[in-house]
Amino acid sequence: MNDDDGAVFFSPTRRDVLTATAALTATGGNVTTATAQSDDSASEYEIGLPLEQQWTFGFADSQAVGGPRVSPGSQVGDTYYLKLEETEFDPAKIVAYDIKDRSKRWELTARNYVSPPVVTDDTLVVSVLSDIKAYPAAEMATETLWEYTTDMDIVGDPAWARDGFLIHEYNATSRDSGPSDYTYEDGRLTLLDSDGNQQWAVNGESFRSPYVEGDSIIHIAGSEYREGGDYTVTSGRVVSRDIETGNVEWKTPDIKVWNIRSTPFDLVVAHTRDDAIRGINANTGEEEWTVNVGPKVEDYDAGPTHLFVGTGDQIQAIEYATGEVAWTNTTIRPYDISHTGGLVFIGAYGGNFYALDPGTGEIVWEDSHPHGDGFIRYSDEDLYLFSHNWVSRYTGQRGKALTALGRARDTDGLGTATAAVANLLGRKNALSRAETAIENNRYQEAMTAVDSANQRKGAVEATATLLTGGAVYGGARTTGKRVQARRLESALDQLQDEYPIESGALAGLSPNAVLDQAQVAEESIQQSRFGPALRMLATQQDDYSSLIQTLESLHNVHTDLKTISSELESVAGELNTQQWRKEFEEQLTTDGTVEENTLTRCRQAISRTQQYTEVKDALPMGKIDLSRFDSSITTVQSTAETPATVDAYVQAGLESLTTYANSRRHLETYDLSPIRDQLNQALQSDPMKTDSGVPLFETLDSLLTAATEAEQARTDIDYSHTGFTADEVTASIRQALATIDVNEMQAIATNLQNLKRGVWKAEHLHAYSPYEFEHLIADLYSDLGYSTEVTEEGSDGGIDVVATDDGEKLIIQVKQYSPGNKIGRPTIQQTAGVRDQFGADKAVVVTSSNFTGTARDASQDYGDQMELIDGQTLREMLSHSRLAPPIQSQTGARSSQRNQRTQRGRSHSQSNGTSSSSHNHHTGSYCMVCEQYFQVELETVETPTGETVQCCPRCKQLINEATGVNEYDRADALDVLDLSPGASDAEIKDAYRSLMTDVHPDQGGTREEFEEVQQAYETLL
Repeated sequence: MNDDDGAVFFSPTRRDVLTATAALTATGGNVTTATAQSDDSASEYEIGLPLEQQWTFGFADSQAVGGPRVSPGSQVGDTYYLKLEETEFDPAKIVAYDIKDRSKRWELTARNYVSPPVVTDDTLVVSVLSDIKAYPAAEMATETLWEYTTDMDIVGDPAWARDGFLIHEYNATSRDSGPSDYTYEDGRLTLLDSDGNQQWAVNGESFRSPYVEGDSIIHIAGSEYREGGDYTVTSGRVVSRDIETGNVEWKTPDIKVWNIRSTPFDLVVAHTRDDAIRGINANTGEEEWTVNVGPKVEDYDAGPTHLFVGTGDQIQAIEYATGEVAWTNTTIRPYDISHTGGLVFIGAYGGNFYALDPGTGEIVWEDSHPHGDGFIRYSDEDLYLFSHNWVSRYTGQRGKALTALGRARDTDGLGTATAAVANLLGRKNALSRAETAIENNRYQEAMTAVDSANQRKGAVEATATLLTGGAVYGGARTTGKRVQARRLESALDQLQDEYPIESGALAGLSPNAVLDQAQVAEESIQQSRFGPALRMLATQQDDYSSLIQTLESLHNVHTDLKTISSELESVAGELNTQQWRKEFEEQLTTDGTVEENTLTRCRQAISRTQQYTEVKDALPMGKIDLSRFDSSITTVQSTAETPATVDAYVQAGLESLTTYANSRRHLETYDLSPIRDQLNQALQSDPMKTDSGVPLFETLDSLLTAATEAEQARTDIDYSHTGFTADEVTASIRQALATIDVNEMQAIATNLQNLKRGVWKAEHLHAYSPYEFEHLIADLYSDLGYSTEVTEEGSDGGIDVVATDDGEKLIIQVKQYSPGNKIGRPTIQQTAGVRDQFGADKAVVVTSSNFTGTARDASQDYGDQMELIDGQTLREMLSHSRLAPPIQSQTGARSSQRNQRTQRGRSHSQSNGTSSSSHNHHTGSYCMVCEQYFQVELETVETPTGETVQCCPRCKQLINEATGVNEYDRADALDVLDLSPGASDAEIKDAYRSLMTDVHPDQGGTREEFEEVQQAYETLL
């Protein structure tokens, strides 16, 4: 990619980057600490918080003066194509960087004025002064695939345009003001196909910032000059051209445009020289609005609802419709701005990066990347930061969950029967739970479900392999050597990437002995020509299967250890972190694994410490006696096993103290001294006794929670339609606090919440899906005393609900229409026509909108046998009912229930299909697992998911072996928990909790009894 012809007219500057299609936006501030948000905030954003750094890579050994600056180009799969700027030590380069293996795939020396690469269809395209050059992207090459040479001075950065490339060419005329000062007044806009052939070209003014918008190309046409490194626009208009011909579709007057941005709407946003942002209709070129944003516009970007503008030392969110400022953040000095992944990402001067909530401007994530100003790119659920000579990759909780789900869905190595058994053991259900959790932004829940699916898959795969001597049961056969080599190599490579722990209190922690053992095992199995049979491996002293299981266990706890390492460091001042580090090191040294019990106890110690530190700071000085509670906290912080009674005491105490501290500001007008006295009494109780202060803690927590809810609702209620006053409510709350009456306080809170949420509004009616809206109407009539039924879809006459009461029968047609969409006469006549067909006394039409005049006239023809309920009447009926308006979580719950109903329906259909398939030309009995026919009698097997299947004897063996439960194991487990064979999951859990209280060693039980109950519970669930 060397090119010695021509001279460098100017090096890329920030203004060039801002106006180039390939450039990204980012901004930042002067903050040096990284902040990770809680999982609660993750649900609000597409990328999912917190963001976690996966890796960082430097393209130079150190950050020296003149070190290379990374300019991002294109990402294709696992490869990022980048440009490294020229330095005093090295020439400029184009690099293909493997983001998965974190290594350079190849690099080519280039001239400094080469553009960042654009890659599409395995072709890498760059501009080099006055040439466009195309190279194969997959491998390093010195010969071009094709070249395009302009007769102008400079060709701008190429931009991808459908199946080709869009480039802008221009001349640079020297100015008298300085040796590096130029005027740009004439140019050319050219469209090339994928082979570099010119499709069309138009000459005229200097063209800048072209991009594709639908079937059009939008760009700037005008002139500008450069003086002393600064650019000044002398003229500039926005132009739209037909992408097929290059003909002008529309153009704006000369408004001296600096740069333009596309938006999610048919709108072009332009920044003009008069320090204004203008919204231009992308179809007509007409100006729709203008917002004066003031001088020093650093950057701006278009979000789905707001325009985000950085000016000087602040960032503003501007509403598209009105031009009003929705919020202003003055804590960050922005450099670049990018709305992506559901957040506003800011790259600040100095190399700091932030993410802002687009609705409020609040900082929800920040990190320091002190290598220089840089760019942000968001791709495939990952965030990339490019700063000076470094690139870092961050993954959000959503990205991690999607990646894990994709891997868990992979059935490579699973045969037909093996996959079916894994699904019967809960894999399919776990994957479905994970998918639903991701859709509802519950990423931690999704990861738990994925782990469950992987455990089912791994158990079945291992069992099937051992049962068949190295074959994947029911599928393609593979030798034992290949299966073990692949699993061992994969597990070892994964662990070598993950350990040692990089930072925090556990930095340097690594299972070195196990990694060394695995390395030797891998070399041994590769050197064996055939490899030992899997049946032999299972009994040999050098058990590769056991080793692989250990490696996979270490992989599963890696994320936990990394998180714990960071959290331990954050509480180092209050917790003996060295003691916990020693605990983990001893376990890794002894058997190469980390016990789940240790992880749980360490998380508990950290959580309790963090919560106690926060609550002590929030409590009133001198009024709460924590002297005895301190010793219980110390017990929980120890690496020793915490007695169950002490743990329960500390947990209840922290929850009660936290609630007390938080509720004081809401209940400041009330006398809380009775609560405080009771709290001090509970804090002085003996935590080792079963009748410690736990019940009192729980009582006070429930009382204060209900009181806070009641007080917050009290101030928001319109009492004009009630039979009491706000003062009477205050007196009731005060009385319940004084007498520590939890039941009374909860009743007050419930009644106030019902009053607060009791008024239905128009938008509530449209928060439901059409299916849910039908059920809402059914619930309304149930509240009126009717027995209701929602009919099947497509019933005669479109009747949605049938309601009966004391011999009266109503048929109800439900129409969820927008406000301007009225119900007409035909619907009334149709509904009346099917009334007799249902044998109903009355036909009712219910709508969220209204009725036309002719529809109301038509209803009069049927007298009392027809009733019309419009949106206003419906809202009044709902407001007088016991049904509460929807809130977000309720809507989500309904959606989940609807999904479950849909899944059950699909399952039923599949069951019917399977049943009917037995009547084809095959003879014998059909195994529902391996999907084959047998002359032997089938076995009936109940799976852990509650399904009953008919299967052949070998599939039954696979199910039982993979589950680790045979009929005798389950019977024994039920006997230990004193349960009948048909016990439900809830009954099993209740029996387990009850027995654990009695058999715990701290309560007088023995270790053997404790382990027996634990094993029985794990066997059943």
